[in-house]
Parts: sequence; C-alpha cells; structure tokens
Amino acid sequence: EAKSKEIIAIQAEWKAIGFAPKAMNVKIFERFRTACDQFFTAKNEYFSELRTRFQENIKKKEELVRQAQALQDSTDWRQTSEKLVQLQKDWKTIGMVPKKVGDTLWKDFLSACDKFFEARKAANAGERNEQQENLKKKLDVVERMKALIEEEADDLRQKIQALTEEYNSI
Repeated sequence: EAKSKEIIAIQAEWKAIGFAPKAMNVKIFERFRTACDQFFTAKNEYFSELRTRFQENIKKKEELVRQAQALQDSTDWRQTSEKLVQLQKDWKTIGMVPKKVGDTLWKDFLSACDKFFEARKAANAGERNEQQENLKKKLDVVERMKALIEEEADDLRQKIQALTEEYNSI
C-alpha cells in the first residue's frame, strides 16, 4: 500500500513537470508508463493470489468447523477428545483468512470444541464423585478388617471372607 501511494505520488509529480522535448517525450512516457503498469500488474497478481489462498483457507477452516460441530455431542470421551485435539492442531497449520471471516469461523469452531469438553468435564465430575465414594467405602472395609486382627473369635475366617467380598463388590 505504501509503495502504491509512492507510485501515485510519482505519477502526480510526472504530470506536474510537464512535457519533455517532442522527440523524447513519447519514449520517456512509454518507459514511465511501462514501469507503473508493471508495478500495478504485479500488485494485482499478488492480491489475486492472496484472495485465492484466503478462499482455500476459508474452505479448509469451514470443514474443520463442520467436523467439530459433528463431534460436539459425542459421548465417546476418549476418541472424540483425540479427534478434537487433532482438529485444533490442524487449525493452526491452515494459513490466514480475512479477519472478519476468521473471527466468525474461530468462534464457531471454539464453541463446538468447548461444548464437547464442558460435557466431558461434567460427566467425569460425576464419575470422580462416585470414585471418591467407593474409596471411602473401601477404606472403611480395610479399617474393619484391621479391627478383626485383634479379635479372637471362632468365626474370624468367615468375617474376613465377608469383608473381602464386600471390598471386591465395591
């Protein structure tokens, strides 16, 4: 953009200078015009290529959003987690897109990932609570078994067997 402004300023200066001797004027103008045309042609090609790359990147990111949204309601916690993490890695390898489109795509992608991971976290929280309860029950059985060590009873073997079965069933 800065170079474009520079060229435009040079063109304005060219016009302000006026004509050269008639024999040289056409040749000098053609050289000047060719240089300007080459710059603006290269600029147009660059931005055309950039727009094409942006469109390709948009399509790739839209596909990742589609895949993430398809996985967001899954309850296969392990496999889906791995897939979403891979999608996130893939996202990072895709090049730039225009900011406005990129922000929208990122918001949609992140929303789908977050929905899954929030659900997984909630499901695992319940599982962890259950595990904590089971731990407490098992520790209680162990304490009762320790108490049996000091006991001298005829049915000690049966009590130990009952506590072992209780422990295993938890």
